Amino acid sequence: MNIMERTHYSFKRLFLAYLFGYMPFGLLAAILSLVHILPVHFNERPYYGVTGFLIAVLTIPFFGLIFSVLNWVYLNFGSFVYRCVLKVLKIEEKRND
Repeated sequence: MNIMERTHYSFKRLFLAYLFGYMPFGLLAAILSLVHILPVHFNERPYYGVTGFLIAVLTIPFFGLIFSVLNWVYLNFGSFVYRCVLKVLKIEEKRND
């Protein structure tokens, strides 16, 4: 089976990929905020300490969810367009024979 013949992309796999991909950066920002080196900005306000740490940690699943939803829609729409174009091309090939 060709990879492009799959009908749907797994939302769970995309979510886990983005979650674990962003996690090191979110944890780094959380630690730097906890030790008062770099603030976490939320609603245009800088946060340091425990508050900054919690905000940075709570953004990790939020970013994973947002990027997963956007890419899941994008990939499934692209797969749908690909299948439609492939059907049209196969019909054209059959008419030419």
